Amino acid sequence: MSSTSKWTPGPWQIIEPTAEHPSRAMVGARGVDIYDAPLTNETLANARLIAAAPALYGACHEALRMVRNCPGNWENAVREQLEAALAKARGANDWSGAL
Repeated sequence: MSSTSKWTPGPWQIIEPTAEHPSRAMVGARGVDIYDAPLTNETLANARLIAAAPALYGACHEALRMVRNCPGNWENAVREQLEAALAKARGANDWSGAL
């Protein structure tokens, strides 16, 4: 992952419900709460996806490097999808760029 990323470094983990938070779907990393919502099947699925985000970003970054080195035209759509997903994760084209 890039050393210039603005997000909390991974790994991110699902925080198991505790006596203090028995009905919460939570994700955290290095003492930072990343996601906190009432516990439902949907919010637990969201927590799993969010917790996987750093690994998914790294895998996409590596796949993009490999696709760029492939000969031929078949990979253009894959390359574009990977570039768009990585840019979205970095906030490249959203309102938050001014922060």
